[in-house]
Amino acid sequence: LRAQALSKVAAEAQRMARAESDRARARAELGSAMRVDVARAEAQVAEAAQQVAEAEGNLVAARAALARLADADAPFSVVEPPRPHLGNESVAALREQARVGSPDLQQARAGLHASEAESRRRVAALLPSVGLRWSHSLVSEETFADRSNFWTLQVGVEVPLIESGGARYLDVAEQKANARGTAASVAGFERDLMVDVERAWITANTLASKEEAADKEALLADEAYRLLSEQYAAGASTNLDVLTALANRTAAQANRESVHYGFAVALAQLDRITGRMPLPAATPEVSR
Repeated sequence: LRAQALSKVAAEAQRMARAESDRARARAELGSAMRVDVARAEAQVAEAAQQVAEAEGNLVAARAALARLADADAPFSVVEPPRPHLGNESVAALREQARVGSPDLQQARAGLHASEAESRRRVAALLPSVGLRWSHSLVSEETFADRSNFWTLQVGVEVPLIESGGARYLDVAEQKANARGTAASVAGFERDLMVDVERAWITANTLASKEEAADKEALLADEAYRLLSEQYAAGASTNLDVLTALANRTAAQANRESVHYGFAVALAQLDRITGRMPLPAATPEVSR
């Protein structure tokens, strides 16, 4: 969506640059403008053509990436979703959500639980075990006559700790060290996750604050270009002023689109690291 919007901004800037170039050339033929004005306007057209080529390339790459991710082989179009909004959640609330719902953190904790369980299993295998075996014989081994009340009892004790030269004990020590390392990694990952949550929250709030200013900047830049264009037609401004205003207008519009879709991406990033599913209304639809 962002690449598509920026492509439209570049195409409009190219169209307007060509119009300014034609106007400068016409005025130069009438003697009311200098050749430098024509050269400056044509340079603006060339720069706009480069921006169009870059924007179209980014759009092709974005569509190819979306087609691969969505498994959309047939031609498709994207539909603009409703305008995203930032909730009133505090950083503390979002951190708690991340502790509970982050899939990456849950996966790391599952690995830690498995490592600790393996440590307990290996420790249990080192405990001594006692075995009892008994039998009741009714036959004499010498005379083959029946003999009653003849019991045989065997008691066995196994101590795995000293088997194989203490190799089992070394296995337990190694597994405990692995478990401690995994616990430290999980704790570090959780700390980093809390920092990421705060960073994503700050980014989303910053872009939300910039949206209104970016919209206003784009409107004022468009108004400034329109006024200077009218003044240039009346001979009250120069060709340089008009082309500068046109470049400022294009930059302001591109910035507005980047801030708008950057804010949407920031909200999606915040949902991802906290483990929240995005609202269906905020999810771009893909139609074939």
